This record gives sequence, structure tokens and C-alpha cells, in this order.
Amino acid sequence: MATPDRGRVGVRCAIRQRYRRIVRAEWSLGMGLGLLRPLPRNRPGESLRARARFLSCSSRRSASGRNDDAELAQHESTVVSQRVVRLSGRKIGAMKKEMKPTGRKKMKTNDKYGVSDRTAVGRVVRIFAVLFGFAALLLSCATPMPEQPEPEPAEEIDDVDDSLAGIIGRGDTEALERLFGLHVDLEQVDAEGRTPLHVAVIDGNHRAAVLLLQRGAEPDSRDPDRKTPLHYAVELGRASIVSVLVEHGASLFSEDQTGATPIETILDGPTELYEAAFTPATARRTDDHGRTPLHYASVAGRVSVVEHLLAVGASLTARDSSGATPLDAGLTNTERYEKARVAEVLIGRDAPLPRDEDFLFFYRTVASRNWNSRFADRATALHNAASGGHTGIVRLLNDRGAELDALDSSGRTALHHALANAHLPAAEVLLDAGAGASARDLDGNGVFHFALVSATPREAIEILIANRVNASLRNSGGDTALHRVVRLDTSSEFRSDLVRLLLSGGADVNVQNDEGTTALLDAVRRRDRSVAELLLAAGAGVFIENNAGDSPARAAFEFGSGVIEWFVDAAGVSLRDTDGNSLLHAAARDNRPDAVEYLLENGMTVSVRNGTGETPLHTAIRSRATDAAHALISAGANLYALNNEGRSPISFAFDHDREWRGRFFTADVLSIRDTADNTLLASAVTDGRTDSVQQLLDLGADVHARDRAGNTALHQAARLGEVEALRLLTVAGAQVATRDAQGNSPLHVIGPRDAERAIELLLTREAELESRNNEGRTPLHEAARRDDGDVVRVLLAHGASPDTRDSRGRTPLFDVVQAGHASTAVALIEAGAPVSARDFDGNTPLHVAVSESHGDLIRVGRSLGVDIFSENAQGQTALDIAFLHGGGRLEALVDRFNVNEQDNRGNTPLHRALLSNAPTEAIEYLVSLRGDLSIRNARGRTPIDIARENENATQIRLLEPAR
Repeated sequence: MATPDRGRVGVRCAIRQRYRRIVRAEWSLGMGLGLLRPLPRNRPGESLRARARFLSCSSRRSASGRNDDAELAQHESTVVSQRVVRLSGRKIGAMKKEMKPTGRKKMKTNDKYGVSDRTAVGRVVRIFAVLFGFAALLLSCATPMPEQPEPEPAEEIDDVDDSLAGIIGRGDTEALERLFGLHVDLEQVDAEGRTPLHVAVIDGNHRAAVLLLQRGAEPDSRDPDRKTPLHYAVELGRASIVSVLVEHGASLFSEDQTGATPIETILDGPTELYEAAFTPATARRTDDHGRTPLHYASVAGRVSVVEHLLAVGASLTARDSSGATPLDAGLTNTERYEKARVAEVLIGRDAPLPRDEDFLFFYRTVASRNWNSRFADRATALHNAASGGHTGIVRLLNDRGAELDALDSSGRTALHHALANAHLPAAEVLLDAGAGASARDLDGNGVFHFALVSATPREAIEILIANRVNASLRNSGGDTALHRVVRLDTSSEFRSDLVRLLLSGGADVNVQNDEGTTALLDAVRRRDRSVAELLLAAGAGVFIENNAGDSPARAAFEFGSGVIEWFVDAAGVSLRDTDGNSLLHAAARDNRPDAVEYLLENGMTVSVRNGTGETPLHTAIRSRATDAAHALISAGANLYALNNEGRSPISFAFDHDREWRGRFFTADVLSIRDTADNTLLASAVTDGRTDSVQQLLDLGADVHARDRAGNTALHQAARLGEVEALRLLTVAGAQVATRDAQGNSPLHVIGPRDAERAIELLLTREAELESRNNEGRTPLHEAARRDDGDVVRVLLAHGASPDTRDSRGRTPLFDVVQAGHASTAVALIEAGAPVSARDFDGNTPLHVAVSESHGDLIRVGRSLGVDIFSENAQGQTALDIAFLHGGGRLEALVDRFNVNEQDNRGNTPLHRALLSNAPTEAIEYLVSLRGDLSIRNARGRTPIDIARENENATQIRLLEPAR
């Protein structure tokens, strides 16, 4: 306890001393005259504070051994002092009135002082007594107080708060019980405006609370914050006091100044709190709106509280003033899982049907415990909950095993309904639970369609993308979300925003719908520049044609330079399709001379080439685009520029009919030769027009003229199988041994068309069957590489050697294997081609077959006994190549029949895989063949030994169970 203030203690002691003098004066006066008598201890009018102070001090000092008589005397003196003050306050007029004669009436006796008013003497005595008392009082007050000693600290005990609240605050239950013998006000408030019951509750004084309530304390009294004792009891977790308060009628529903009620805190509290508050006596109480605790617990979603209330007799059928049952109350704000659980419990206890028909499917499903029950339109409760946005019910149904991807009569899933109605939390729950996102309804619409038609398309798409739903899913018409967004009847800004979102989610910009149309083509048709530029920046193809042959570029050409400008601005003049075609190629192909001129004026070059080396003029002539071709030629396009195959635009001209050539070729054109010296004769041969060939020969065309590749017209005739042209040219003096730039003779380039006749013609003109080109390759090599099976067979039939090697040491079989031509390979093998031949790098045909992943040829090699462990110059086996590249090579090379084969070091395929740290997939495959894992190599190691030496946990894990 803090040290008392000595000054304050001194003042209190002085006041007490003066009161004692007053009491002694009155006592002396009264006793001397015989008019006064000792006062009883419990006089009417005695102050509660004085009485409580006495009782408290008496209790404490009795315990400390102090004289009870002395304490009693002090108390009596205090009471007398109070009486003297009251006496001094009486009016003199009232006293005179008492002294008037009263006739024969019986005089009243002054019970208070015991003096009779029957005689005048008595009245005079009375007056003198009073006057003498006043004199004694004045004398006592005027007498100086003696010097008081310094008070002892122990006197501080008299400073204890002796109010009723103070007694309760100190936990002085003995004083409190004595105090209840008095007429005390149980609703008096302390300095903070709290009643004794408030104080008892706050201090956790269960005994005091019980005593106060038994004496009639108001259980719902309020403090300045309008809090009742029950507010404090539940806030402080006083479960035992809560039980007493509600037993004495404390309201669960009283609101403080913030609107908070005890029942709300109870519902958020621990088990012991609600068990104390909710008993059979309180479970059916109602608030001003007829709501029971079960209503409140249902709204709060407290399952344990609901179960407790039901256990103590709460009514499932009770209805509030609006007619709502506890189940109706629980079926509000069903986004929360706990609310759904409460509803499940109530339905399980046979709660009445809900008023809201939106929950009838759920009610019947829970009641039947068949979580996939079907109702109207074959909808399940899950469909209904998702459609209504009841996320908590969706979670509950999923937990109970409801089928997530069930289809209603329209073919829609719960996820479709959640998205269409913009109930995104429900959609997220379904996606997290594994709901399928690829389902389409009977109209072919998928999840992105429903997201786009919802009230919040952006947010819905964000959820789908966040859950990694394929942004390129199609509907029944093949449309993706991008197609649908481009066609939305909204602002371009909104469409652009959605397009950005879909692209960020990995949407494929080049997906074509069932009509072959891309999103970019739709954007161009709608002249939506903003969307088109986004798609172009994402790599949308401008040349992709739909089923009708239309493309974004073609559509742009139709709309003119204003739309073409988008493409140029978005990607510049370097914009290409997958084949390397530029916008100028596209304009040339579509015969758009105006577009050609615009593009050339804006930076494109007339000689730009595509992936095959073609210029726009090649494209124009191949496309029979006469006007575009002339525009390109006027801009300086090279009429004889060669593509990657050595062909020029003019050679393409011969592919067309005579009528078109008549329009295209003028006299000036016919006289042009290109820098590679391509002639019209070669072009005529390429065209296969023997009449044109004969005509040109008659006009003196040079049969020995060569193009840039060194090809003569005879090469062209041989390549194309133009037997009649071959005959005409040889008759005109063309040499059958002439070579092109690669050293190929006409026999090297002989084509499959009419091959037998062409070869026989050239051989009769003394063509050399084993002639070699610059790479040492014979006509058989070249025919094998081209997979000209007929040419190969004719050459073999005429004695060509299948074992001839080129400058790399390769036989024709290598070329066939590299090209993947199994039937031609068989023909060569049957003609005697060695299957184990090695080239100068030590590779066998099997090495090549595995490198090129030609499974059929790998199996052919294995069937012929080719050694899979044969090493090339780099020490690689076909098996090593299979390990390195995967892709089905290993499966073709090794199966259960040769899995235990060993190389010259005793290694099986599995040994070699482990030694080379092959990919896990390769090791898994070899283990799956169930080969003998106990085989040891030359170093005595089994596969598991090698895995352990590698310290590779994955390899060990794969091998351990298989042992």
C-alpha cells in the first residue's frame, strides 16, 4: 500500500478530535439534565456511509484486537454529532408553536428526547437545554485543539473507500453481508456511474454478485456506456457470473451505446461462456424482434453453439417478427462455409422448410443425404448454389462429395453457372476443388464464354487465368476467348483491356476457328486498330488464310493504305508470315498494285525474299497477278532472280497457259536474260512445252547455255522427265556428260517422271552410270537421297553399284536412311548394300537412323543384326544417341528382346545409360523392360552399383524396387 499523505491524515485527525468534543458536550448536557439517553446503534436516519464505515472499521479492528467498546463509543459520538447538527437547524418558530397552550388536548410526548410537553416548566427546561447545548457546542469549537502527535501510518486504514461499491471492490463480503442488514440502496453508483453489481462483475466477485442479486439488485442496470453487468461478464469471460446473471433474468439482447449485445460476445466466446449463458431456461428467450439465441447462433455461423442450443431445448420452429426460423436466419450471407454447416445441422434436425425457394434444392439434398440429387432441369444443389453465389454451400457440397462436373439439362456445369452469374468466389472454390474447365454446354459455350457474358468479365477472366485454365479453349464453333472478345459490342478500350489480359494468360493469337478465321482477321474486319496492334505485337499472323482464302493482310489491302498502315506501324516492313513472306509478297499475290506502290513508298524493297528465296515478283507471277507483276518490274524487280531452287520468275511464267503468257510476255520481256543467264529455252523446258522447246531451237537457242547453277536445258529436261525434250535437245547437240555447278550430269538429276525411258535414252547416248559429282556422289546416291524409288530400281537394274561411296564415305543407303525412305532402303539392301558400312566419321546407317529418329529404319537395322553398341569416331553408339535425343528412339532401338545384350565391356543398355547419366526417362524405360539387373560388366558392377557410385538418389530409387 502506498505511504499515506501525512498532511491529509493530520487534517482528518483534527476533524475527528473536534467531533469528539462536540459529542462530549452534547453527552454531558443531555446526561446532566436527564433529558438525553444513549442512542441505539441503528437509528432511523443514520447515514449509510457512517453505518458502513463503522461496520467496516469494526470488522477490521476486531481482527486486529482493538477494543470493540472504544469503537462503539466512537461510532455513537459520530451519530450524536449528526443529531446536534440536525437539532440546531430547527426553526425557533416551530419551537414556539410547540409551547402554545393546547387546551384539553393530550400533549404529545417528545419521543426523541423523553421530555414531556405537558407543563410550561418542561417547555422552559427544554428551551434552556437547547440553549445550553448551543453554548457548549460553541465553546467546544472555540477551544484550541491540543497539539496532535504525528499520525501513524496505520491510521491510513480509515482512508479506505467505505461506499457499497468500495466494499465490493475490496471483496469484503463480511462487511457486505452485515451491510445488507441495513436499508441500503443497491442501485447507488460509484464515481464511474457503475452499480455495485457492475463492480462485483468487473472484479470477478462471484459471491458479491450472488448476494446483490439475491437482495434484489437490478440485473440489467446500465452504466454511462449503457452496458449491463452481463456485458462486462461476457466481455471478461466470467462464465460463473454469466450463469448467475442469466438465472436472475439478465437480458442477452441489451444493447450498449455502440449497439453491442451480450449475446454477440457470447457467440464469439469460448465453450464455457455459451454453455453458461444458454440453458434450458434461456434457450427460448427472445429479443424485441422475436429472435431466439438459436436465430443469433445461426446468423453467426457457430455450429458448436447451435448444437448446444438444440441440446438444451432451443426451438427449431420459433419464428421472429418477420416469420423467419433459425434456418431462415442461417441461410443469409451463405458465402461463409460456417453458415452452410449450421444449415446442414438444422436441416439434419428436421428444421422447417426455408422460406427462400432458392435453398430448397440444398434442403432436400441435405435431408436425403444424396449429394447428387437431381431436381428441375436436372440441376443439382451444387448448380443451384453456384448460380446463387452461395459459396459456403458450394464448399460444403464439395466436401460431402458432390459431383463437380455434373451437367444439367442445358449441358452446363456448376462452374458455368458461377461464372455466368458473376459469382467469382464460388467459381474460385470450384476451380480450387478441381472442377473441369473444358466442358461446353449444348450450345458449345465454354467457361470463357460465360465469363465474358457475366457482369464482371475482366474479373472472371482473371480468375480463370490465375487458375491456369487454358486461355485458348474453343467453343463448338472453334472460337476462343480472343475471338469472342474482339467481337464484343463494347468500347475498343475495354476490348483491348481484355485482350491484354488473355494474352498475359497465354492465349494463342493464331488459333483459327472452324471457319479458319483468326482473332486478328476479325479485328481488321471491325477496323479495331487498338486490338489489332495488340495482336500484332503478340505475333499474330497477318497472312493466315481462312477457309475462304481471306487473311488479315488481304482484308487490310481491301480497306486500303489506312489499314495497311497499322501493320507497318506495329511491326515495320519486316513483318513476315511463317514462310517468310512480307506484306509486299502478299500484295503481289493478291494482285494489289496500289498496295504494292504504298509499301514500296514506305520502305519495303522490291527484292525482299521469303523463306524459299522468292521475291514478290516470283509470287506475283506464280499467282498470275499480271498487274502487280508489271508494277514490280516497273520498280526494278529482277525478272530472272533465282529462288533457293534456282528458278526465276520467268520460269514460273511457263507454268501458266499460253493465253496468260501472251498477256504477260511482251517483245521486251522475251529478250531479257538475267545476270545468271537463264534463257527462255530453259524456261520452256521447265514449262514442259515441247512445242516451245522445238520453236526456240529452231530460232537458234543455245542448247549449251547455263543458268547460275550451271544447269543447261538438258539438265532441266532430265530433272523434269521430259523425255521428248531430252530427245530434241540431244538431237540438237546437247552433251549428256555436261555438268552443272555441283558436278551433276543430267543422269544425276534424272527425275521420277518417266524415269525408265529417260535413263535408257541418256544411256543410249553414252551417259556414264557411275559418274561422280563434286561430292563423289553417283546418280544412284542422288536418286536415293531424293527417294526416287523408280530411278533407284532402274539404275540398279542397269548395273549401278549399291556399295559406291561418296566423298564422306557414305553409300546410297546412308542417303536413304537419312531421308527416312524405308522402302527404298529395303530395295538397296536387297541389291546388296552393306547394312554395317561405315562412313569416314565411323557412323553406320543405324547411327543415322537413330539421329534422324526414323523408327522404321531403326527396326529394319535391328532385324538385320546391326550392332547397337557399334561406336563411331567420337565413341558414340546408336544407343548413346538415343539416350541423348529421346523422342521414341530408345523404344525403337531397345526392347525386351535385346535389353540384356552386352557390349565388349560387358555393359547392357542399362549399364551404359547409368554410366552416361542418361535422362531419367531413359532409365525408367529400360527398367520397365525388366531386364536382368544382376548382370555385371567387365568391372564387376551391376546397374545398382553404378547408380550408387553416381550418388544419384533418383537412379537408386528407380532400381531398388526392381531388384
